[in-house]
Amino acid sequence: MNAEALVVHKMAGRIRIRVPSKKGNEAYFASVKEALSACVGVEGVEVATFTGSILVRCHGPTEAVLGWAHSQGLFVVRQEQSIKVTAFHDAVAGRFEALNDGIKTATGKSFDLPGVAFLALMGAGIYQIARGNFAAPAWYTAFWYALGLFGNKGGKDAKGTVE
Repeated sequence: MNAEALVVHKMAGRIRIRVPSKKGNEAYFASVKEALSACVGVEGVEVATFTGSILVRCHGPTEAVLGWAHSQGLFVVRQEQSIKVTAFHDAVAGRFEALNDGIKTATGKSFDLPGVAFLALMGAGIYQIARGNFAAPAWYTAFWYALGLFGNKGGKDAKGTVE
């Protein structure tokens, strides 16, 4: 078989592979599903013939599954394809980064965007309670999000390093 495959997403216990040259080939994807299901460590395999996609759920290193598939002649991974970020995503992310930098500068790094969002959501929750709005989900939703932001902060920056 040895079709060219691309790894389009990989994380612990999960890998998505695309085989563009075999899109629509039901016999190929049925045989790949059957063969990959026999691989040690593979918990499940889902194929989408229409898109040429294979989703493998496994325990252990995903590289072992790819190596096994290659040794069985199922496909050859020629390159790993990263997910393309759209221009819209870049524009929005850039605006939020600029806003975050502006808040840090204005407050001498006492606050950042998640900190301001936390305070705003807590304020919105208190406002809803003060208005007697206990039945509507707005106040406890605001608290939930505020606590989520507070819990994710943990004194670390976006890279996971301590500031």
